[in-house]
Amino acid sequence: TISRAQKSFVPVIGNHYHLYKRKDGTYFISLVAPGEWNIEKQPNAFKRFVASLESIADNKWRVV
Repeated sequence: TISRAQKSFVPVIGNHYHLYKRKDGTYFISLVAPGEWNIEKQPNAFKRFVASLESIADNKWRVV
């Protein structure tokens, strides 16, 4: 799931990111933490939060 998740940035090793599932079943990794979303302005931004991640190597992740 994580390896196939869409991301629109180049992850920096050691930084934390957040994995979400969309309503269509696809996954994406975001810089935006669950509590930072403005749900009133973006009510369909995601279906559910999955996990917080740390980038540990090229395309490798650790759940934090």
